[in-house]
Amino acid sequence: MHKPALTSLAFLLVLTWQPVFACKCAASASVCNAVAASDVIFIGAVESVEPRSLYDPTRRRLWELTQEEIKGAEGWRTRFKVKETFRGAPVSSVEVWSELSDCGFAFQIGETYLVYASRNETEHRLETSVCSRTCRLSDAGADLAYLFFLKHGGAESGRLTGFVTSDRLDVDTARFWDFIHHPARNILLEIEFDKSVRYTSADQQGRFTFDGLPAGDYRISAFRGSYPEQGSMAAAPRTVHLKPNGCVNEVILVQPGSH
Repeated sequence: MHKPALTSLAFLLVLTWQPVFACKCAASASVCNAVAASDVIFIGAVESVEPRSLYDPTRRRLWELTQEEIKGAEGWRTRFKVKETFRGAPVSSVEVWSELSDCGFAFQIGETYLVYASRNETEHRLETSVCSRTCRLSDAGADLAYLFFLKHGGAESGRLTGFVTSDRLDVDTARFWDFIHHPARNILLEIEFDKSVRYTSADQQGRFTFDGLPAGDYRISAFRGSYPEQGSMAAAPRTVHLKPNGCVNEVILVQPGSH
């Protein structure tokens, strides 16, 4: 009954389509997984963005670009002065491409970033996007601790991280992503290794992290309250194995009423 109208609408969309669209990222990958999936990771200050005529760090013009303006543009090519390299060969400067769309990262000239880039073997260039963990250096605190230990920690460069949840569905979800749906709060985590003990508290997102760890087997326990002074066990202890320079991501299910 409504097919003619839908056909007309589809035809209109084809005529007016531009390679500029709202980007939809699946989710943010965890730091460990982002590092493993990236070919190059560095801190760099933006020296230039090309084509200069399309430079728009506010992204407001993306939806106003005409076919003529974007004709021949392969994307944004950003040149960085490299300040520190965490993965890849150290260089003084590097170019990174980002597509001309909402998925493209709008770098600001003069700003400093932590960049996660992957190598496009077909185009022979490095690329990044808003779906990576690329961000302003000022916003990269969650990444920098792991990257520091990975580069400078020697034998003590491992990370044991994860989430505390009150819902079994979070436990069964793939651990690639950097979030859970039902975080448990006010939980204290304890790890034991080689007669040493360390503690940390889960944050408001249920996340916990231990950095600077040597390889080995760790016993991890979860408590509620003010343990070790007072409190009770929230989840049975478990043992996890950490490989040299490795990263383990655990999701711990706590007993009802512990959040």
